[in-house]
Amino acid sequence: MTITKRLTSSKKYKLIIAVMSFSLTSVLYTNCSFPNFSAMSNSANLQNPSSSNAEVSCGLPTGPISVNSSVTGYASSTAIFPSMCGAQVSRTCLSSGQFDGSVPLSPTCSQKCVNPDNQQAVSVGTSYVYYTIANAATQAECDAASVKIVSTCQASTGQFFPLPPVNRFTTCKVQGQVCAYATAPGYATPTGNQVGATVTGYAAQSMTYPNLCGSQITETCAASGSWGGAIPLYSACAQSCFDSAGKMAYGQGQGPSYYSISSGTQTQCANALVPSKCQPSGLFVPAIPVTNFSTCSIVTTPPPTWTISPEPSFVIGQITTTDLSTTLPAGIVKGGIFSVDLSGATLPQGMTLSPAGILSLGGAAVGSTSGVVFSYTEP
Repeated sequence: MTITKRLTSSKKYKLIIAVMSFSLTSVLYTNCSFPNFSAMSNSANLQNPSSSNAEVSCGLPTGPISVNSSVTGYASSTAIFPSMCGAQVSRTCLSSGQFDGSVPLSPTCSQKCVNPDNQQAVSVGTSYVYYTIANAATQAECDAASVKIVSTCQASTGQFFPLPPVNRFTTCKVQGQVCAYATAPGYATPTGNQVGATVTGYAAQSMTYPNLCGSQITETCAASGSWGGAIPLYSACAQSCFDSAGKMAYGQGQGPSYYSISSGTQTQCANALVPSKCQPSGLFVPAIPVTNFSTCSIVTTPPPTWTISPEPSFVIGQITTTDLSTTLPAGIVKGGIFSVDLSGATLPQGMTLSPAGILSLGGAAVGSTSGVVFSYTEP
């Protein structure tokens, strides 16, 4: 930038106030696995290309986190014995933009036990009543602690406790009764135990797709002293969906989030996110994409180079301003904010730069300044 001072005498003095060459690049954002995108601005931040201060973050479905930050949770949202939820684990964002272990982590983990009778996964707290004998002289004998075993799914072990008897019966028939039926929390209640009595409920307390809860069924007490089908029946059945890609079961209203693409722009990744939810049908809606990815990497395009050419020239008393907005590269959105970047030298004393890009001579004195860096941020 050359400034020429016009004097009142017949002799003219050419005074160099500053010679400045300007390059401008946008700050590059490297976002790895960037799943939910409200945290990042769409503005391009342009500055000296010689500085390599790329900002790196790691992405999660809740948004990006910075390098050296950690996220804590469970490796799986569901664990079916012999798999266990175990303790929470931590993942740290590395300078490469990747985590030091698999993500995403789940904030909770639901431990499941395996029903010893039908091998279906059931939730913690689910109980089954078993008897070590099929017949007894009195109800008290059926209800004795050594005979009636209430086995419950335990969170700490993923197994039923007490252990179901090896030789077990679902009912204990008392002499004089026609159809025996156990009672326990979650069991459907029969209308009685005489011939013609009925009980209505579900065949299981929980089912995981492709197995379905289906409709309630009704069993009737027959004259033979047996119910017309398998008992007990249950008052409710929790339908779960199964994510074959993540090998996890999800309850109703829950589900995984996947991407239909592995990388793209911030907008493309946001539009490719498929947050599936488990429905009463046992299926996810929307359906999990056939080709799916757990993360979507943000791809950035290198910014153009900003060169101010020709260099601004001023004549003291005549040409005192220049508009830097006219020098911006093609494709850069106008209407943003100009400033002098702190990575370079300051303007000569008296010279100013407005946010709109007007560089004004002001009261700049004779001298020389180099190394000034301008910055521009798009609106």
